[in-house]
Amino acid sequence: MLLLALLISALRLKSFSSMEINCSATSTRDGTFYNVPDFGDHRCDYHWINNSNQTVANTDEKMDDLVVASNITSLQTHKCYERMEYVLDCYPKAKKNARCVTNCSQIAGVSRKLGKREGRKRATACK
Repeated sequence: MLLLALLISALRLKSFSSMEINCSATSTRDGTFYNVPDFGDHRCDYHWINNSNQTVANTDEKMDDLVVASNITSLQTHKCYERMEYVLDCYPKAKKNARCVTNCSQIAGVSRKLGKREGRKRATACK
């Protein structure tokens, strides 16, 4: 009986565990784009959290002064954030987490050098 109770507890812990996923960040003069894979389960709740630990967008709303657009797989911000956290909560399944990291000062230098030329982007793949 004790063994069965331990097995059930272990299964519950596993179902509430967290999984790290990949994230990419791409910056242009129009803002910074953060993207995560689409897992096909759009019943989940998502949260995009900036480096000040402030939720800038989630399933229900976005902060218009900081965010251009957001959905379950992507976020576009007006300015560059060196770190953006992503949480996909598919309760009771595992949470999925991502950390996007990019070098905003390097991107600002690239943008100044490009002037008005369009189409060039700097991308950083992250976990």
